[in-house]
Amino acid sequence: MKLLMAIFVALVVWKACDGVQASRARNAIVATADADVILYATDWCGYCRATRKFLDDKGIAYVEFDIEKNEEGARQYKALNVRGVPILLVKGNVVQGYDPDGILAALK
Repeated sequence: MKLLMAIFVALVVWKACDGVQASRARNAIVATADADVILYATDWCGYCRATRKFLDDKGIAYVEFDIEKNEEGARQYKALNVRGVPILLVKGNVVQGYDPDGILAALK
């Protein structure tokens, strides 16, 4: 029983550290970016296309990284500790998936 409790505590601590690292990564990326919006996407993703169209239609400036073709983009994406695409970093806030309302809310 003590072993199970020790394993549980270790997992909780490990997961908490993971969140701290992702937060630090977000802050570092935002500090070096020239745009309020960074899009992590792929060229084959339909939701990524819809996100690009939404951003373009609204006149929202963004920097895009194809995480399969751009080494720096892939590194940043991995540091955010997220899964799937599209992922947007909007003023330091992560927006997952095609979420126009989430993007607009994060921009305020």
